[in-house]
Amino acid sequence: METPNQTSFLSSGALRIAERLGWLLAVAGLVFKYVAFAGASQLLVVGFCTLALVYFLGAFYPAVSSAVTTPYPGYVPPTAEKSVLAEVVVPRVQGQALAVTLIGILFKLQFLPGASTMLLIGTLSLALVAAIQLYHNNLSRKVLVIALGGASMLYISADSLVRQFYRHDPVFVEKMLYHLHHPADKEAAEEVQRLRQARQR
Repeated sequence: METPNQTSFLSSGALRIAERLGWLLAVAGLVFKYVAFAGASQLLVVGFCTLALVYFLGAFYPAVSSAVTTPYPGYVPPTAEKSVLAEVVVPRVQGQALAVTLIGILFKLQFLPGASTMLLIGTLSLALVAAIQLYHNNLSRKVLVIALGGASMLYISADSLVRQFYRHDPVFVEKMLYHLHHPADKEAAEEVQRLRQARQR
């Protein structure tokens, strides 16, 4: 039987290792994407999906389960309301909001539909979490950084990302921009796919 302050292996061991690996792959994928290095998309997918999974699972495995001593039956500690909100509700919302925001960033970097919706939901949820944490003087830097990243990606247009990531290939930029603005055009989608495959060879 676990003691009240004992952390589960999933939260203290495997998730921490996976989180570090996910950040390493995600940052490497962003750098490779910027310099147009082959394999950038695969690194982005693995990195961001790993991070999203870590934070989603972490929402259901709190790091510490604090024991509450009760001097008599029916006793309600004065910090009970804060504990339920700050130690149960906020961590669960935070983990799920982090996961949604990270997948939204991934979709935006990969020019997939639905990115803006996920980014909007995720960043607004993280803003609410940050406000509650700030009220309790325990603002998480992780929440702040990912919320700012999500807000930045929401602000930056897909056209700007295409022009930046593929700045050395004006033909691909033209085809990609047309495809983004005409997603129902199957011929344009096939042409973009063909050019993308040719770039990876």
